[in-house]
Parts: sequence; structure tokens; C-alpha cells
Amino acid sequence: VTALTAQNTTGVRAIQESTPEFLRQQIDAVFEDIFPDAVKIGMVSSDELIRVIADRLKYHGARNIVVDPVMVATSGSALMKTDAVQTLIDELLPDIMAELLPGYAVDPSPEMHQINGCSSGGICAWNACWERNDFFRRCLINSPTFSSCRGGDSMTVLMRKYEPRLIRCFMTVGTDDMENSSGTWYLEALSADAALMRWSVFATESSPLLRKRT
Repeated sequence: VTALTAQNTTGVRAIQESTPEFLRQQIDAVFEDIFPDAVKIGMVSSDELIRVIADRLKYHGARNIVVDPVMVATSGSALMKTDAVQTLIDELLPDIMAELLPGYAVDPSPEMHQINGCSSGGICAWNACWERNDFFRRCLINSPTFSSCRGGDSMTVLMRKYEPRLIRCFMTVGTDDMENSSGTWYLEALSADAALMRWSVFATESSPLLRKRT
């Protein structure tokens, strides 16, 4: 347990982090008893805790690691400090890749870094490419919620309002996707598609926008 939150549907009121030492004791206690077949990393709110996780997973030789950090709550409240995001990219991910792919070098080029997501995770993946274009320039998004359900409709506005960014996107859209008070998700995705198409980079042969609708 890395943190406790006091929250409701309107937002996060407080976050109580585990201390780095207590988190270290938790990880050691698990690995020294029954060795896990897999490890999933969720909410980690500070760079100190990320460094503890990276250190202990490396020490114990953890396998089958899934990094699924919860950076923003459903209400939109931030759950990860800004400096922790950089630590995640600079320290935790390289350590994990070195453990999973020993002897292989991870390409440092953002052109080779892809992030994926489905539904609200789809717009999270897109947002990662938009906000951290220095690290991610490819995304695979399935039935992304470019509706007002998670504030995804504002992303379409950003695409039209600001200068293009280098992002290669593969998006699947279901014609029978949700329709509720947040909007018609299929039509919202088509609107995002149209916004993307105004970026000339997607119209070139070398960097096409691959579109598939089901």
C-alpha cells in the first residue's frame, strides 16, 4: 500500500503516503514469504516511493512487471506529483526494462515509445502523448472517450487550437459505442479524428494516421 486517499465523487480531499521505509518493509515481507508470479504497480504519488519500488524489485529479481500508474482520479484530481512522473520515466521504467529484457537496449527515441489504452484509458494514452511528447509519440487507443465523461472533449479543442505535435495514432471506434448524458461517444471520436486530420503530418506517406472503424 503506497498511499491512502480521502475522496468522493467530486474530488480527492487528502492523500496520506506510506513512508519509504514502511513501503520497503511491505515489499520485502511479500517477496521473502511467497514469491509473486507477477507484480502490478498502481498509484505511486512521489518520487521517493518510486525509487524504493525500483530498488526492491531489482533486489528481489521481480518478474512479469506491469506498470499501470494511477496519475489522475476519475474526478480529475492529480494523484501523482509532477516530479514523480519524471522519476517514473527516468528511473523505474529503465530498471524494469533491463530486468525484463536483459541484454537489450531500450531505444531512447520518443518515436519508438508507444502507450496504449481503452475507453478512458484511451484518452489518458492520448494525453500522455500530448503532454509528454518528448517521451511518447505513438499511441493505440480503443474506443477512446473523447466525450465529456472524463473531460476528453477538451482534448479535441486542444488539437484544433494549438500547433500540431508529432504523434502517430491508431484509433479504433465502435459504431455502437455508448450514448449517454456525456455525449455520443462514436461521434465524439469522429470529431477527434477530424481534428487530427487537420494536422498535415498525418496526411504524409511517411507518417499516416491509421484509422480503423468497427
